[in-house]
Amino acid sequence: MLGKPLAGAVVTFVPSSNEGAAASAITESDGKYALTTWQAGDGARPGEYRVKVSKQEETAVDPSKMVRNVPLEEDQKYVENMKPRPPAKIVVPSKYLDESTSGLSHTVPQGSSTFDIEIK
Repeated sequence: MLGKPLAGAVVTFVPSSNEGAAASAITESDGKYALTTWQAGDGARPGEYRVKVSKQEETAVDPSKMVRNVPLEEDQKYVENMKPRPPAKIVVPSKYLDESTSGLSHTVPQGSSTFDIEIK
């Protein structure tokens, strides 16, 4: 994103026709990804795809709020006083969240291929 790799983004290839299966991956720290359709790393089947990309901002976990072994009564008090988390911040522009608005498409040939995605 902005010329730099985007780690932890979900990339999904959605078949352009009603035939076929979607393939998805999570980007690595260098921005690379390996698609999975049915088994890890098996790639996308040959065909035309529309592509969507999503990423939510990671939130740090406060160790003091981690689950620990407590009596049921104390646990119930904690749950009653717990405030809902704010919604996760979406990191990529909203147009990329849907394959019909992302403007991204790719033809997967027989054999291996690459598709570099530039988020603007």
